[in-house]
Amino acid sequence: MKKIIKDILLKRLDELNSSLPVQAPDFFEIEVPKKKEFGDFSTNIALVLSKSMKKNPREIATLIVSEFKNDLFSKIEIAGPGFINFFLNDSMVRKILEDRSENFDYFLSPKSENKKRIFIEYVSANPTGPLHVGHGRGACIGSSLSNILKELGHEIHQEFYINDAGSQIKNLGLSIILRAKELKGENVEYTKDCYMGEYITDIAREFMKKYDNLDISEYFINEASRFGKNLVLGWIKKDLEDFGVNFDNFQSELELFERGYVNECIKVMRNKGLIYEKDGALWFKSTDFLDDKDRVMVKENGEKTYFASDVAYHKLKFERDYDIYINIWGADHHGYVPRVKSAIKALGYDESKLKILMVQMVSLFRDGKPVTMSKRTGDFVTLREVLDEVGKEPMRFTFLTRKHDSPLDFDIELVKQKTSDNPVFYVQYMYARINSVFKVAEERGIKIPAKLSFNRLTLEEERELIKQILAFPDVLFDVEFFLEPHLLTYYLINLAQLFHSYYNAHRFINGNDIELTNCRLSLLFLLQKLIKKGLYLLGIETPERM
Repeated sequence: MKKIIKDILLKRLDELNSSLPVQAPDFFEIEVPKKKEFGDFSTNIALVLSKSMKKNPREIATLIVSEFKNDLFSKIEIAGPGFINFFLNDSMVRKILEDRSENFDYFLSPKSENKKRIFIEYVSANPTGPLHVGHGRGACIGSSLSNILKELGHEIHQEFYINDAGSQIKNLGLSIILRAKELKGENVEYTKDCYMGEYITDIAREFMKKYDNLDISEYFINEASRFGKNLVLGWIKKDLEDFGVNFDNFQSELELFERGYVNECIKVMRNKGLIYEKDGALWFKSTDFLDDKDRVMVKENGEKTYFASDVAYHKLKFERDYDIYINIWGADHHGYVPRVKSAIKALGYDESKLKILMVQMVSLFRDGKPVTMSKRTGDFVTLREVLDEVGKEPMRFTFLTRKHDSPLDFDIELVKQKTSDNPVFYVQYMYARINSVFKVAEERGIKIPAKLSFNRLTLEEERELIKQILAFPDVLFDVEFFLEPHLLTYYLINLAQLFHSYYNAHRFINGNDIELTNCRLSLLFLLQKLIKKGLYLLGIETPERM
């Protein structure tokens, strides 16, 4: 509906071009007002135009609305400083739904006018232990966003950057060797950087099947590191697969070193005069660009920093010439944003192509009490633990009930409930309830009409449901614009609230009024298709019965 109204407004501006000589704005809002007295939709186009036209917004709004008629609107009003409020003609809205219902699958799969190649990197956890619950939230956001952008026709590449180089991987190897020695009955002393979870025991047992001699030497630490990394990476991939998350590529950080990408990147930056030497270390002149201080690329001992490999990785990504690059990072990486963007700009790329979404932490509860410890890790609760207890669908949906940069409270017991307090159950139950209506109709010999009709749907609940159905493409385009897949979750929850209220108040099958029955079955038919599509885009299945 927003696109329809936007097109009507743009056509109106074109008609008024002689008396309103102004270029149509690239962006203006069309929103659903919070209060019904302000209409079904409202636009700020007059306020946007006021700056370039140097006119009062209400004066511009009056010019747009004066003698303006369109069958879609029963009334148009000007409000406040210059907002234009639209009241829809119900019969025209029902007609639009009837037209869309003739090719409803096409309607549910709208395509962006400007299709892009988009590179999305997310999760990118260190392969030193199982994924934790916070990784699951980032994984859910990344995969759901990818699904929606694909549906809109964009070419999507999903990548996991494996942080498998550096001290944390060596610490993993040392931890495995020490635990193996301990399993053999030796007394060992762990360093403060060692990993202490029970999963290290599992790795150590597997490692001991291959190695008898457990020297604490650089060679053996490297062997244990490689062995442990590969085993943990296997766990990570399995957890993600079971969580409904699949990547096109897993890019190894270690490979960037082994293939010389990091050295080549530093060489390029040297040649561009972007690096200088100080106190035996190599520094990137990041303050010449967007950063607040210069950053070390190579330490005085010759060891390359994590930042050096990260710059090389982003250089490699930008060489592939995507239109947009999306990084989904944990909130603890917030300070990393300006230094990465400064490096991209310094290397001659358009840093505005990089969009970074910061995912806030997940606080885990059970019956309102915090859950913080896990025997398996010795610290955080793993994705696998919660996934096995709760299930994929409730977990994914709950992760998407908040905007990515807002903290999320996740109560395990609440998410497991099959009540209206659990939003995923509430939405899935909508699908199952519609199925039950169709089953009753079939038992009474009533079929969904081949030609869908909506002319008898005049109740306020029906009007709102029709508006919500027609809003589905708008929601997907909002997800595209704001890069916020939770908007689809909000939409489905609101749709479920409207539906269940309608379901509880009215009969759908009335043998004495077959025309009204057919109209209501037509509405339910479209609703069921929409729910299935919406949940599919979020990576969630629709049960036939509940």
